Parts: sequence; structure tokens; C-alpha cells
Amino acid sequence: MFKLFKNIGLAILVIAAIFLFEISKARGADLTTQFAESSTDMWWDPSQDGMGVALKSQNGTVFGAWYNYSPDNRPSFLTFADKVKSDANGRETVVTNLYRTFGPPPKNFAPPVTANAVGSVMLTWAGPGNIILEFTFTDSGTTQTGRMSLVRFQLGAD
Repeated sequence: MFKLFKNIGLAILVIAAIFLFEISKARGADLTTQFAESSTDMWWDPSQDGMGVALKSQNGTVFGAWYNYSPDNRPSFLTFADKVKSDANGRETVVTNLYRTFGPPPKNFAPPVTANAVGSVMLTWAGPGNIILEFTFTDSGTTQTGRMSLVRFQLGAD
């Protein structure tokens, strides 16, 4: 009889270990999914009107096109893309290079288009509707460093 209880106890222990393992995997997947699957949208920092980030996420990768202004007030576009990863604190982030691309205009398109790394960016998922963007890049010889608190851009909002 004791052997039966011993085997049942071992079976319960194994089942509990499997259950806990599956829960931990699901929690990790949920966090990654929140950023990777919920970030496709237009984002902006309301304190910096006229600038923003268009994000597209798919299969755990986030692509971004950041529209802003250069130091001489010209429109500027920077792009980035990378997989969503967890940082040391368990926050879901995208850390990658920022690129400026150059090429011919659409009407006279003739490759090649070139992409130059100009800096780095880190996006941190701060919950539904909130992303922290931290950046360092050089534009026209001027280094720009900062942090922006992004929210979803709401069309038709006051």
C-alpha cells in the first residue's frame, strides 16, 4: 500500500512540475505577444507634436519608421527592426540600430538604395497603449539623445 502512495505522490509531483513549466512558458509567450502582436499602430509623444513612429509587428519582430525633424528642421525618417526580447528585468524590449536610407525618387527609381546605421534605439513595452523609446543618433553632425513616452495616435481625438 505504501508503494502505491509513493508512486502516486511521484506522479503528482511530475504532473505539478510539468504544469508549472507550461505556465512559465505561457507567461513568457504572453509578455512577448503583448509587444510583438499588439504594437502595430501609429505612436507619438503628445509633447512633441509633428513627430511619431509607425510600428508593424509580425512573428515576434517589430519594424519601425520614425518620422522626426533634423537639426536644420528638415523632415527626417529613421527605420529599425529586430526581434522582441526580454531584458534583465523581464521587460519586453526591442534594442537595435537606427538606419537612414538613401536612394532615388520613386519616378526615377534605379537601385541601389543604401542604408546607413546612424545610431541606436530601445523600445520598451510599458503596457497596453504605452511604449518608451530611448535613442541616440547622429544627424547632420549633431548627436541627438533622448527618451520619449509614446502613446497610440488616436484619429479624430481632440
